[in-house]
Amino acid sequence: MISVYIYRDKNSSIKKIEMTGHADFGFRGDDIVCASASFLSYTLLNYLIEVLELDESQLHYEINEELPYFLIEIKNDESAERAKQGLEFYEIGIVSLVEHYSDNVDLLYREV
Repeated sequence: MISVYIYRDKNSSIKKIEMTGHADFGFRGDDIVCASASFLSYTLLNYLIEVLELDESQLHYEINEELPYFLIEIKNDESAERAKQGLEFYEIGIVSLVEHYSDNVDLLYREV
């Protein structure tokens, strides 16, 4: 199962997203659920770096395709405000995956 953790601060702003695990919906390389979750995560990261131009002082990310593990962490409030729409768009996509593939994707919320 893919586990997605969305971390919000006391103001409900998304500050960190963590994704780990395998969907086990299909064979590795042909798993549409895994591909969908990966697509959402990489699209968010590309948006933050290429469109918003967040740099290392504003954004931390880690990717390990072998585990798999994906982390995006917004480092400050100003960057979180700039990234708000992209982060919420990602959340909508993950919620949709959970609604359609609840045996394969789990979404948990945590506070930072």
